[in-house]
Amino acid sequence: MSSIPDCIAIDGPVAVGKTTVGRLLAARLGYRFVDTGNMYRALAWKAFKNGVDPDDGQSLTRLAERVHMEPLPGNGGEPGLLVDGQSVSTALRSPEVEQTVSAVSSIPGVRLALVKHQRHLARKGRIVMVGRDIGTDVLPRA
Repeated sequence: MSSIPDCIAIDGPVAVGKTTVGRLLAARLGYRFVDTGNMYRALAWKAFKNGVDPDDGQSLTRLAERVHMEPLPGNGGEPGLLVDGQSVSTALRSPEVEQTVSAVSSIPGVRLALVKHQRHLARKGRIVMVGRDIGTDVLPRA
């Protein structure tokens, strides 16, 4: 039996190195890597692409409940993310996403839907997940 857990959570405030450490750890262990902040960015991108108003909490929650996100391995750089089968890695830092991600991530229904999805990804095992509230709220047993 391995002494390395299947699910590793790295929690903390903004700009403390969670992503850098998590990405390096995942690469070293051969684990999938998920930056949960990018999941909120991906939802903001999806909303923009579908014409969903970033202030429409109900529509954003419905979108969050039905969107499918899957981590992609990085190619020497930032690991990517598939959203409904489409790679969105380069779009996550676009001006449209930057302008709306804060509003999108503050909607309680969106948070509930994405936490559910994050837990689903973790149940598949062999994952390093980083973000705020990962160890306390999303994966408290990681």
